[in-house]
Amino acid sequence: MRLRLPGGQIDPGALRVLATAAHRSGDGWLELTSRGNVQLRGLTAGAVQSVADQCAGAGLLPSATHERVRNILGSPLSGRDGLGAADIRPLVRQLDAALCADPALAALPGRFLFAVDDGRADVTGFDTDVAWQAGTGTLLLAGRGTGLRVAGDRAVAAMLAAAREFLAQGGGREGSWRMSDLDGGTERVGAALTARGLASPAVASPAPDALGAPRTLGLPGSPAVPGSPARERPAPAPPVGLPPAGASPWAVLAVPLGRLSAGQATLLAATADAAGGAVVVTPWRSVVVDLDPADPAGQLLRLTGAGLVDDPGSPWVGLSACAGTTGCASALADVRTDAAALAAPPATVVATRPATVLAAAPAGRRPPPGGAPGEPAPAGGVVHWAGCERRCGQPVGPVLVAVATGTGYRLHPPAGAPVTVGSAAAARAFAARWRRRSAGTAPRTPRPAPSREAA
Repeated sequence: MRLRLPGGQIDPGALRVLATAAHRSGDGWLELTSRGNVQLRGLTAGAVQSVADQCAGAGLLPSATHERVRNILGSPLSGRDGLGAADIRPLVRQLDAALCADPALAALPGRFLFAVDDGRADVTGFDTDVAWQAGTGTLLLAGRGTGLRVAGDRAVAAMLAAAREFLAQGGGREGSWRMSDLDGGTERVGAALTARGLASPAVASPAPDALGAPRTLGLPGSPAVPGSPARERPAPAPPVGLPPAGASPWAVLAVPLGRLSAGQATLLAATADAAGGAVVVTPWRSVVVDLDPADPAGQLLRLTGAGLVDDPGSPWVGLSACAGTTGCASALADVRTDAAALAAPPATVVATRPATVLAAAPAGRRPPPGGAPGEPAPAGGVVHWAGCERRCGQPVGPVLVAVATGTGYRLHPPAGAPVTVGSAAAARAFAARWRRRSAGTAPRTPRPAPSREAA
């Protein structure tokens, strides 16, 4: 069961409901997705309706007809760190409510993605269909700048009008699931918004300021199309740890392999409750949680003691995996166990059941720069382990992807040719060296020789 969390926002009560459902009716875990949503696995057939009813009662299913199209990214730190041009959380809620109120928009494909950026350009770099950025008023279609600006009080209307125009031009049918699938669609959608007075051409590019100008650099490996606007560059994930001194207490915590145990989710809910705040699930598979000003250190200690990560140098940061053979019939390897072994010495990784992998990564433990034998590879470049060529859950941006082949792995670096190796151990060794190079903690080493399978 996948539950959409517009902007990643979830209140403590709803999080408790999900934790209870995972514990009683599922496999004990909440999976965080690359769109800031949550998944439950292992539900028995008889439990599905009961869990759905519980989620609806907690406000997690406001519309049965529109649930699969409530895909809305929002800047996770908006309204917390003071760096955005505006607090976009109310705008995300308005967009979600207006989306659910329009019967025609239930026809949007489940892959169609909205984003509301607070001006820091952290979510406009995702593979979005319609995005709007506060401060500049920039409108993006198919992840690219349109040269149009939309006023804040018209942002919701303009974004939904763009979605309706996508459907009117044949989107959602015959494989046209995304805005980019429509031939010349972005130009026609932009023209329609301009004609209706919802958007206007930008007079001049906004000057860079403390928030930074809109990013227009191309993605690595994505050739520029002549005459088309450049795609936005993905921004880095919110830094793991505590905010600068003096700010209201909150923390960004990495979730190992994007999997929250029911116990961890319950603890996060209790922590946010004590602070009178909320929890935010980020598209980088981390969580933002408000802390009680009376005891932020004590709360953080309990959270890290439960296996969540507040150390930006932890090997769990930037490491992800799909469900693998433990949760998907298409997978060719137990990628979760293989990924976990990259972050912790193999002898301590017992299984991928609750409280086993997490126990292998004590909070605050930082590997030595040299990467001694048996030590985990430090955080550096992003690594994703995929059980098959579908690469489900692959993070956005430059990432090393290890794809299971059935006889080993094929490793796809962000730049350079793929390398095939014949074992999980060889794949981990390659990924560890790549992470150390990315982190700048070790000299550059040559690429390992391909296995006989590659030859």
